[in-house]
Amino acid sequence: MLPSVKLLEDFVRKPKAFPVYIYNFSSVYSHWHEELEIVYAETGGSIEINGEAVGFGEQDIIFVNTGHLHSITAARDGKLWAVLFRFELLEFKYDDLCQTRIIDPLKYKKLLFPRILRKGEPLHEDIRRQVAEILRLEHVPRAELQIKNGLYEIIALLHQHRAFIPADNLPDPAVIGHVKKAIVYMEQHFTDPVTIDLLAEHTNLNKFYLIDIFKRITGLTPIIYLRNIRAGHAARLLKEGATVTYAALASGFNSPGYFNTVFKKVYGVSPGRYNFM
Repeated sequence: MLPSVKLLEDFVRKPKAFPVYIYNFSSVYSHWHEELEIVYAETGGSIEINGEAVGFGEQDIIFVNTGHLHSITAARDGKLWAVLFRFELLEFKYDDLCQTRIIDPLKYKKLLFPRILRKGEPLHEDIRRQVAEILRLEHVPRAELQIKNGLYEIIALLHQHRAFIPADNLPDPAVIGHVKKAIVYMEQHFTDPVTIDLLAEHTNLNKFYLIDIFKRITGLTPIIYLRNIRAGHAARLLKEGATVTYAALASGFNSPGYFNTVFKKVYGVSPGRYNFM
């Protein structure tokens, strides 16, 4: 099921005096953000990052580097936990070796976190304990320093074991940029008629090339992605008490019948039953 928050690059998270964000979810469609994301899996599932699909198992830990386009889905009825933060939170006042050799290269994407740590692999258990402690401390008063220490511990463990990866073999940034541009356009215009021709014009690409790279990076065609954006918006309206007809029309669906078909395909239930889940 889609989360009730939008997690695209232009999403503005609610300001916090201590900007570490923790979410519990089961799936999200392709998105990106400027925070590093640490995902702890209570169950198996799959994640696609910059077009590369990776399966994960129970208790695996996934790292999503800043700016990377990704989608993630837990196994049926499974739950995932995500911890998000910006490297500015961990910066030092003075440019010591920790800042110049570790934090700065991570912040400026010269070093990347490993994609996944699987249960049983070296480092997994030590880092799993740190992540579990961060999750436990989320609502504990005056625990900010302990949470921050946990993030430092994770980075220190990866650094000590030379687990960070030089950013040499990333997918073509221009290709990722075109896909992001198309996604932003759809997010901003999903209530309007949006066609492949319009998206191609907006991205200055041949429409067949756009379809190819979009599916390669997100796993979906642009039209299916747009359909899911509309369904997600309608779901939020329904949860806020909107009628089925209003939710459909306000989300870019012109046909109630088509809206019902799409909604059931995305959420597994009709719009009318969704509010009772």
